[in-house]
Amino acid sequence: MLPVQARFLAAVQADGTIERPGYIRAAFKKREKQLAFPMLATCCGLDVKEVTAREGYKRFAVSGAHWVTDLLGPDKQLGWWMLQLGPEAIEAFVAETANWDAHRRGRSWQYFTTNKQNAEIVQTLAHLCGHSATTRSVANRNPELFTVAIKPRAYCLIEKKHKSLVPGESFVYCLQTPSSFFLIRSNGLIAVTGNTNLQNIPRGVCRKMFVADEGKVLVSADLCQAELRVVAYLAEEDHMIAAFEQGKDIHQLNADNLPTGWMPHGQAYLNHPNPRRLFAKKHGHAFDYGEGIRAFATHADLPVAEASLIYNKYFSSYPRILLWQQQVVAGLRKSRVMTTPFGRRREFYWVWGQQLFMEAYAYVPQSTVADVLNIALVKMQKKIEWSGEDIQLLLQVHDSMILQCWPSLVPVVVEWMKDAFDIPIKMQSHTFTIPFDVKVGNNWEELEDWQEEEQGSATPALSVDTQLDPTTEPSASAGPAT
Repeated sequence: MLPVQARFLAAVQADGTIERPGYIRAAFKKREKQLAFPMLATCCGLDVKEVTAREGYKRFAVSGAHWVTDLLGPDKQLGWWMLQLGPEAIEAFVAETANWDAHRRGRSWQYFTTNKQNAEIVQTLAHLCGHSATTRSVANRNPELFTVAIKPRAYCLIEKKHKSLVPGESFVYCLQTPSSFFLIRSNGLIAVTGNTNLQNIPRGVCRKMFVADEGKVLVSADLCQAELRVVAYLAEEDHMIAAFEQGKDIHQLNADNLPTGWMPHGQAYLNHPNPRRLFAKKHGHAFDYGEGIRAFATHADLPVAEASLIYNKYFSSYPRILLWQQQVVAGLRKSRVMTTPFGRRREFYWVWGQQLFMEAYAYVPQSTVADVLNIALVKMQKKIEWSGEDIQLLLQVHDSMILQCWPSLVPVVVEWMKDAFDIPIKMQSHTFTIPFDVKVGNNWEELEDWQEEEQGSATPALSVDTQLDPTTEPSASAGPAT
């Protein structure tokens, strides 16, 4: 359907009368509608005539509009077939509702109808256009009146609510739209989520819905404590470097430094198997990137005195991180340019102050980890292409990659990953690589650690070097850091 046809459909649904198949009448008192209705009908190639009307009104008769009357029926009922109209037609229909059965207020408007399904459909279409839309029932009206408040914007407002999970099995159909939103309607409620960063998909039942193709498995490679590891070598923090080189879990070490018996509180830590470690991981990164005592107290919902104890304990354990932060600020005073070990250069334009410093603290660690993962992805893709095997790279999430393959190919894929992530990073007087963990499973949520020793008797379906051209491997040499 063309956008102009969708607009005419909105006009007929609001103010038209379907007298018989293909024949529509409409009468208007407002001059804007008197001009708009015949113009839309003419643009749709329909035969429109002005007929006799009472004083102050103009009445129009439209013939040959079978496609309109067939879609709406005598009761002018909207249907879920409208989801198939296409993005431009949907956007045109929603915009046109503001000109007919609506009350405008600035850029927003309210759509009125006595048909509940029509209200739900208009609300859904508005959401698909990226707008905010809320449906309400007007009390003490007979027949019952429904309003849809539509606020045009490039995003939908998000209301955080704690929901209880109800077990059940069914298919879920997601509609991806050009507005970058997924929309699901269930029991009169609309759920909208961005379809950009899958890192924001929460753990639990949501990730369990992402499954491998039938007969295949998902293989995940996750860099281990990558950003904190880069910070340790940037700051030349010997205690932290020693912990990494000994294979220790730095986040657990930091959790053990929290006050004895102290437990974090908040929704994020409920039912978590190790809330102290999660807290130490979250705020350890924040401390490295410039979070102060008062900001920490606010974010962690702690008294300032208690937050100060935890903050000071962290930097007494790793004093050179504070020195590194001072070196970053001193470097910004000279040129406002920072360069990563891989030669990625950035100039900072923020107003001088804490926000600028926090951006600069995070730049080299986060950019370095992203470059390591991107280089590994390129190497993996070239190995897959040269092998000709049925293996697909599916997802990059911050510091991990996920692919799918046949179970028999998992040992080969793991060996490829070892080579792909063998990327030396030169920082200060150190050269190091970032280790990674491998997990395998049938869905994104229930991935289990890959135990290589248990696969000793298995014979890989493909040799690691089979059909691979080593000259296609991208260079991973690192330049000096600034």
